[in-house]
Amino acid sequence: MTATGTLPAPAAAAYRQELGRNLRRAGGAMVLASYAVPLGPHVGTLCPLRRLTGVPCPFCGLTTGVVDATHGHLAGGLLANPVAPLLVGLTLAGWAVWALRRAGWLTRTWSPPPVVWTWAGWAVAPTLLGVWLFELGRFGWL
Repeated sequence: MTATGTLPAPAAAAYRQELGRNLRRAGGAMVLASYAVPLGPHVGTLCPLRRLTGVPCPFCGLTTGVVDATHGHLAGGLLANPVAPLLVGLTLAGWAVWALRRAGWLTRTWSPPPVVWTWAGWAVAPTLLGVWLFELGRFGWL
């Protein structure tokens, strides 16, 4: 790390490559699971918090939402968890960019300025709070 707390350019590039690889793998696992889950037996809720306390967490409905979104039912995905179609869309966009780069049709790389990452980090907590309020309302807790 440098004195400013940032990684040197080669280390940052390697980090971005590894992060991209891991995100593509996680997205692939998510999409594959969205087609495998409906084939299995219905086991009830998967959320440990909801199973133990009855209170939904911000991630409740995410599996149902992803399954609905990957099967083309965007309204159902939004109603189950508003983040689910966003995750599926970001996964598909990430794969498209990766494929275009691999094919050589997209050679220019773009990296957002550090302030974008700062604001994105600050947006996580309010987003989770908003989704949690949505889930609490959906399950009748509000």
